[in-house]
Amino acid sequence: MIHASRFRFPACVAVLTLLLAACAGQTVPLDQSGAISSAPASSLYTLTAASAGPITSATAYGSGTIKGLFPGRRTQAVQIADDERTVYALAVFEDGLQTIAVEPNKTNSAIVAVHGLGPGVAGPNGERIGMTFSEVGMNSSRCRAGKQLWAGMPICTANGAQNVTLVFDPGPGNAGKPGELPPRNVIGKSKLTRIVWTPVR
Repeated sequence: MIHASRFRFPACVAVLTLLLAACAGQTVPLDQSGAISSAPASSLYTLTAASAGPITSATAYGSGTIKGLFPGRRTQAVQIADDERTVYALAVFEDGLQTIAVEPNKTNSAIVAVHGLGPGVAGPNGERIGMTFSEVGMNSSRCRAGKQLWAGMPICTANGAQNVTLVFDPGPGNAGKPGELPPRNVIGKSKLTRIVWTPVR
């Protein structure tokens, strides 16, 4: 008697070969911490001294303008907070995740800040959301302690970009005292949670 299993084996080998070939052809980008990035490098919006992705100091605020700069991306009005206040902004979503929030002035006529919030953004030196203070290579001399909503959180100026701010979260119970940065044994493990670009005019 001839068993059907004798004929299934070559087919399984063929399928396995195809799977291995497909896996071998994949490339997964890594961030500077050595961790696998959750966003393809080609989709990164880099916040530098000159621009925040496609947004520059000459970009006027407006939902139509922002949508035009991020074609195919969902945009939505949201509330965001900094260490002093809560404001409305227009958020851009990448694969369902809030990636960038564009903050207007009080008259909705100009952009006052762009907040990088998700894995699809990078800082001027390759900083990525989730990297630690130490991985970024930050020095506490470039930082101030956050206030109110961000009390005790390190708020730092990016290296080489005076108008780009990096906001780090030391985690529950680890923030510094009011007006003070977290202690040295904590600050290095604080994680980057936001990259903020301010246009220079």
